[in-house]
Amino acid sequence: MEKKRLKVIVAGLGRISWGYHLPQLAERSDFELLAVADPMADRCREAVEKFKVPRTYADCEEMIAREKDADLLVLTSPTCFHADQAVYALEHGVDVFCEKPLAGNLAEAERMVEAMHRNNRRMMVFQPHRVRPETETLLEILRSGLLGRVFMARRVCSNFSRRNDWQARLELGGGMLNNYGSHYIDQFMYVFGGEDFRVSGCELRRMVSAGDADDVARILLVNDAGIIGDIDINMASAIPETAWTVYGDRGMARLDTVKQCWEVRYLKEDEIPDLSLQQSMAAAGRSYASEAALPWHEREFALGEYRPGLYYDYAYAYFAQGAAPFAPIETTMKLMRINAECRRIAESHREMA
Repeated sequence: MEKKRLKVIVAGLGRISWGYHLPQLAERSDFELLAVADPMADRCREAVEKFKVPRTYADCEEMIAREKDADLLVLTSPTCFHADQAVYALEHGVDVFCEKPLAGNLAEAERMVEAMHRNNRRMMVFQPHRVRPETETLLEILRSGLLGRVFMARRVCSNFSRRNDWQARLELGGGMLNNYGSHYIDQFMYVFGGEDFRVSGCELRRMVSAGDADDVARILLVNDAGIIGDIDINMASAIPETAWTVYGDRGMARLDTVKQCWEVRYLKEDEIPDLSLQQSMAAAGRSYASEAALPWHEREFALGEYRPGLYYDYAYAYFAQGAAPFAPIETTMKLMRINAECRRIAESHREMA
């Protein structure tokens, strides 16, 4: 039986569309690229030349209205346009595969989801960090049980990047909380299970970029299992820090981006010596308590090869075959509520300062 081809239209010809979505759509046999829309005529001409796009439009809504055979809108326009363009597509019988974040704020996201349900359509957000090799390898480490009971994980994105594009403007949905925060908060929920993470603290700052959007975001999460999530996004960091560290009661894992592996140091349960509590307040030998050298073990878990087409495999299964969504909209809405709470907390701190 011949595999169904999903007929696709694309809104936006910026960086992520040009570097990821269009190359994927152009090379796959299970997707058929019908048209693209972008207000910049030169980008439309480039799409025709490079990706052999049959038709181009200056306006997304015109494209949706005229491309009546379209099954799916790949929505890669700036965040401030997501809500209107997605709702228009959903109301015209077109499913939506949306770049993160789903919308610039929670109210817009709720409007999109309401339109999805009301029109009995499908919608999913592109969350590529779920299929990154470091994520897949970390899941393998957690399944191994080497770390014991995990109680904290720290995710750091550090660089010195003075942005001056639309991502530097809050009114357009910019800022690192929306941008990278949408990646890493979703990654935490995916790796550590469930949607029960809640915000324990948040600070947002604009330090070196143009505009008014945050380029520094520090987010503290905790879930019902007691796992602390420390997400540190710092675009004013002159020296990069370790990207991932995971702590358990028997060991620790750290991502080495140079060696492309996870380094794990751990204790075996049956080799941990007993530890008894001193009953006397007088410290033995007048010294701080210290154990003899513990029998640490060390392992490296090499990262696999990045498979950029994997997320489109999941997208096809959802939009064409009726499979469960790889990134459920309920998880996406939890992310949007976390972002809204982060902004509320950060704003309250500024008002008290």
